[in-house]
Amino acid sequence: MSCMFHRRPTSTPRPSPKNDRVRDNVLMGFKQAVKGFLRFPLPDMASAARALMQNLKDYDINPDMQLDRETGAINNLISDCEGKKTPHT
Repeated sequence: MSCMFHRRPTSTPRPSPKNDRVRDNVLMGFKQAVKGFLRFPLPDMASAARALMQNLKDYDINPDMQLDRETGAINNLISDCEGKKTPHT
């Protein structure tokens, strides 16, 4: 008689290192783009960039932080950009 163990899937699958790198690169690119707009000649766009840069500073997302914490901070940043920071994005 053999016993079979059923493996239960985890609720949060572990992302691949490649996907993690891509996500970090996208975040760094976004930060660099916002920094570039700080010097934009149109005052409205420069002002929006300042608001977004402050949001990035507030979240202080660092690719070296714990993966779950980084993911949560990025999700919150995206929610802010889609919600209360929509006029700036």
